[in-house]
Amino acid sequence: MDNLRDEFLKWVYRDEERKNRLVSYYNRHFNNIVPREFDGSRLSFPGMNPEIQLKKHQKDAVAHTLYGGNTLLAHVVGAGKTFEMQASAMESKRIGLCKKSLMIMPGHLTEQFGAEFLRLYPNAKILVATPKDFQKDKRAEFCAKITGQDWDAVIMSYEQFGKIPLSLERQEQFLKREIQELTDSLEAMRIAKEGRGFSVKQMEKQIKKLTKQYEAIMEAYQSRQDATITFEQLGIDRLYVDEAHFYKNLSFTTKIQGLNSAGAEKSTDLLAKIQYLNEVTNERGVVFATGTPLSNSMAELYTMQRYLRPSRLEKQGLYHFDAWASAFGQETTTMEIDPAGKGFRAKTRFARFNNIPELMSMFKEFADVRTADSLKLPVPEYEIEIVKAEASQLQKDLVDRLAERAKLIRQRKPIQLRADADKSTGKGMDNMLVVVKEGQSAALDPRIIDPSYPDNPDGKVNLCVNNVYKIYEETSNKQSTQVIFCDQSTPNPKAAFTVYADIREKLMEKGVPKEQIAFIHDYDTPEKKEALFTRVRKGEVRVLLGSSDKLGVGTNIQDKLIASHDLDCPWKPSQIEQRFGRIVRRGNENEKVKVFRYVTDATFDSYMWQTNETKQRFISQVMTNRTPAREAEDVDEFTMTYAQLKAACTGNPLYKEQFELRNTLQKLGAERAQYMEDQSKLNHRLNVGLPSFIKSAECYLKNVQKDIETIEQHQDDKTFVLQGVAYNTPKEIGEVLADCARAIYDGKLKETPRGTYCGMKISVVQNENHHIEVVFSGMTTNTFRIGATTPEENAARLENAPRTVFGRLPLAEAEVERLRQEVKDCEEGLGKPFPKEAEFQEKTLRYNEVNLLIEEQNKQEDQLVTKDLEEKQTEAASR
Repeated sequence: MDNLRDEFLKWVYRDEERKNRLVSYYNRHFNNIVPREFDGSRLSFPGMNPEIQLKKHQKDAVAHTLYGGNTLLAHVVGAGKTFEMQASAMESKRIGLCKKSLMIMPGHLTEQFGAEFLRLYPNAKILVATPKDFQKDKRAEFCAKITGQDWDAVIMSYEQFGKIPLSLERQEQFLKREIQELTDSLEAMRIAKEGRGFSVKQMEKQIKKLTKQYEAIMEAYQSRQDATITFEQLGIDRLYVDEAHFYKNLSFTTKIQGLNSAGAEKSTDLLAKIQYLNEVTNERGVVFATGTPLSNSMAELYTMQRYLRPSRLEKQGLYHFDAWASAFGQETTTMEIDPAGKGFRAKTRFARFNNIPELMSMFKEFADVRTADSLKLPVPEYEIEIVKAEASQLQKDLVDRLAERAKLIRQRKPIQLRADADKSTGKGMDNMLVVVKEGQSAALDPRIIDPSYPDNPDGKVNLCVNNVYKIYEETSNKQSTQVIFCDQSTPNPKAAFTVYADIREKLMEKGVPKEQIAFIHDYDTPEKKEALFTRVRKGEVRVLLGSSDKLGVGTNIQDKLIASHDLDCPWKPSQIEQRFGRIVRRGNENEKVKVFRYVTDATFDSYMWQTNETKQRFISQVMTNRTPAREAEDVDEFTMTYAQLKAACTGNPLYKEQFELRNTLQKLGAERAQYMEDQSKLNHRLNVGLPSFIKSAECYLKNVQKDIETIEQHQDDKTFVLQGVAYNTPKEIGEVLADCARAIYDGKLKETPRGTYCGMKISVVQNENHHIEVVFSGMTTNTFRIGATTPEENAARLENAPRTVFGRLPLAEAEVERLRQEVKDCEEGLGKPFPKEAEFQEKTLRYNEVNLLIEEQNKQEDQLVTKDLEEKQTEAASR
């Protein structure tokens, strides 16, 4: 049945009109989308390096980009997206889907990407932009070079891409539309009185910003300062965006709080250019690629839809974010102290997602999702080791001070951080962001806050140095390499202390040569970075240090990597995933590798790792090839509340239990949802599928039995009758069949030769592959090929045809018996409770109890804070 379905879908997708009719039918009757299964096995890839063979999922991904319109290659880190994009660009040009492709990516990847392109297609004509090409006096010359030559692909960085403007006419058109949309939404909020202060102010700020841009465009119109070559003039009709999650901050209008809707200028610029490409290619000219499409908030799914499939959003009435959110999201309301500290107010946030299967159905219309579980890539085995450092007394004291500062911030009495602090504007005053940042620094190394603090020999920096040196010595014969990730205290010549410099000095003291230790921050051009990565791949640089953004994205340095060290915890799960993908990756010569994660106990470290784990679990529920959960909490941007900071600092056991229970319930909930889905499928199979299959199998069995009866009645008569003429000997039979075959090949027969044999009907036909076949039929049908040069073999095949019918009888009986047994199995399995239901209910009950206890604690704390504020206000008034 699966093969028949696959063949049917291929037949459907070969014809655009036929596909659209079937999709429309499914939408009307099943409210679902026909599964799009793109098969790239027939793509030929001429010009590709014969020593490189693309995997099946890579070929299928290329087919998706060619035949599926705008595409998001949401493949796990290390799945080979670079080759997929390059092969897609070359195939698109070869078959006439585009004339010239532009491929953009982070600046440090351009050189490496270009080298990989030429390795895959040695004869490709590509143009890689360098920083010099986009200097003011060289930019026009470089753009003219793009325009004037027939390139297979042009490769440049995000920054360079942003310097190529759209025409003034199109910029005006885009900004006018955006301003009008914002103005209409703002007016609707005011009329309905739904706009909350923050969202209204944010929208007014965005309108003001866009209006200034619009005025600048109009001023340029009047002076016609548009001599620069525009994006439209480059001749680009296909755009590839590598590491597309860097463009997730796209502005949108909303009345919902708790969402970052302001957006980044580079994302707005990309949207404007994609809108142009969508117009000229009918939404078939843009390909995104990222291993972490959902990096920080599930609202990013909306952003991806808005980039790549806006027509679908418009058709469903979901183009505006609030409409989309009402279909797939849920707002929750909590109570918090108002800004004046005189009472409580309700605060509504976008906190949960529902209808996730329907959301993912829309998402996967353009997204090619491939997870590590589904691909089973040949990556090294890995072990994750948590290295826990006990907090020193100094770190405990610092954390206690931070807790006090957080309490003062909550009481609206923040301390001054600078002499020029202004209480009215908040400039130079303490705030939660500063507290959290210093909390992270204290957990890593207190000397980041004050270089005069003593070095802690048992701190996690020293534990990391010891592990790195131990592995360095053990793997010297293989020249294995290691990478250290740290987002804080990066190299800075003006800083009195940095963790990077401290690690290098300590490794050098142990005997590691300075030239074998490198900081990614010291290599500031694509050429220098690629030269560094080459040295790492060769084992000449044994220890490489870098941040998540500079080293954790797109870099191929896995060849000799034996260990990866996460010295601090990044803000987003996607950054952890990108770090992990540097070492657990195809092409690593080591069969087993280690990932070290360092945590300082009783500091912010534990909380941040647990929070990221919670976020990642939610993301994994959504980005899966299995049936996703129906509901999940949002994984919105990290914000640390006073209560959470207090929990991180004091080690409140209730908070720890809450985290553990939440993680357990998320796992059990996903298993329970999958079990319910399996039960639903089992019920459908038992009551709909199996009765139909059994009926068909029994009917087929009866037909086989009838054909056998017919053959047995004629078993003594071996006469072959064709077109009314009888043939008795094998020679006669073989020759007449050979004559038929020749006549059909030569096109001399105007009608199909028909006859009988053993009571069954005979016809001689030419199949779709131009082979000549004999159709041997009664209640069932059997076919066998014949040829024009082997008459004896032809006769033998005809004589064997009745035996083939007899051979079908045990198979037909076995199929009926198998289906009846499956009915019994389904009846036995249907209705059974979820095996872990008792545990699920027990954990749910305890989780609710813990939440109530924490809520009661927070309420008491809030009452104390409010009472304290009221006393202070009364005291101030009496003065």
